Amino acid sequence: MAINTRTRFAYRIDMWDAEGENIIEHLAGVEDLHFAKATYVAACLRWPGAAITLRQGTRVIEDSRRTRQAMSGKNRIMIFGPKNDGTYVVEFRTAEGGVPSDNQSREPRRQ
Repeated sequence: MAINTRTRFAYRIDMWDAEGENIIEHLAGVEDLHFAKATYVAACLRWPGAAITLRQGTRVIEDSRRTRQAMSGKNRIMIFGPKNDGTYVVEFRTAEGGVPSDNQSREPRRQ
């Protein structure tokens, strides 16, 4: 029984060298855009600091180098959850990496 393996996909996730000139590893080929974006995020989390792109042909959809530049120097709000009890954890961070001084622990609101 012959198995047909696809070699061309609509989207590709690649890791680039430090200069951003050469692909050093093709990480994934994906047909669905939502799955491609999830795969890109997973690759960025797996290799933080690496130059990773999500492309459709020659069109660059995501580039970890641009994302890092855009995120630097900004305040952040991270939301984790829901936890098993239905609550969420909200974390505030300033651009300098600190926690705002008026950040107080509060009981979660139940609706």
